[in-house]
Amino acid sequence: MHYTTYCGTQMPTPLAAWLKPEHGLCWQTEPETTHSGTDPVDEEVAGAGLLAETQRRFRIRYGHQGALLRLDGGFTAQIGAGGERVQLIDLADAGLDVLLGPPLILALALRGIHCLHASAAITPNGIGIAFTAPSGTGKSTLADTATAFGWQRLSDDLSPLDARCQLLPRFPQLKLGAHPDLLPSPVKLSHLVLLRRGARAALQPLGAAAVAKLLLAATVGAKMYSAAMREQHFHWATQTANRLAMVGAWQLTIEQSTADPRGAARSALERLLEQLR
Repeated sequence: MHYTTYCGTQMPTPLAAWLKPEHGLCWQTEPETTHSGTDPVDEEVAGAGLLAETQRRFRIRYGHQGALLRLDGGFTAQIGAGGERVQLIDLADAGLDVLLGPPLILALALRGIHCLHASAAITPNGIGIAFTAPSGTGKSTLADTATAFGWQRLSDDLSPLDARCQLLPRFPQLKLGAHPDLLPSPVKLSHLVLLRRGARAALQPLGAAAVAKLLLAATVGAKMYSAAMREQHFHWATQTANRLAMVGAWQLTIEQSTADPRGAARSALERLLEQLR
């Protein structure tokens, strides 16, 4: 089981519903002096990215003790070198999108677990499938429609995937609520599906090179990675792509339908199911 410990002098109230074993998270009170601002800096990464539909600037200092993450507005967190611990230093009235966003994504990445911008579900016979696409293409609608076929949703926008090609269903999901019905253990990812819109439903296989490119592009928070993490991320994407290309990676076209989007999603899903039988 992958657990991440949050710590600080006092638990922020918004986190109370989320820091529970079923989410793979826990809280531990520690004095603020446990982090060090004098940790020698090996590398500094700065930039900007979307967080809850808002551009936020970040600055990260990587050193022996881990990563010191700062977001504009004053939020600061120290992530342990092994990604097992997040110490909240300066909350700056941070909301859940911040508290459960960049620090946790970075902590998982330090363990070699990368968060994909993808929805995921498991079929009644135990096949794990992830759907990735640009925002607005319909991955959440497709994953939701799949429940009509008896599928169980694992994640909505963020799907953590480890080095063994396993989906971790415990990642806190703001859209699914604080107590989603999640499976208690990792699920093997058997298929990766890239969604697109088109004139009619269609299904095409993807080769290893296309899958690797897709994994790299779909990884959330990769801008925050250090040089060593970027190298590890590339190898992870290459190895994962080779596995997925062998068992099945697809481009699934959903018919462009403004009148009946769920009907279009159902038709596309039926086409995918025909291939998986």
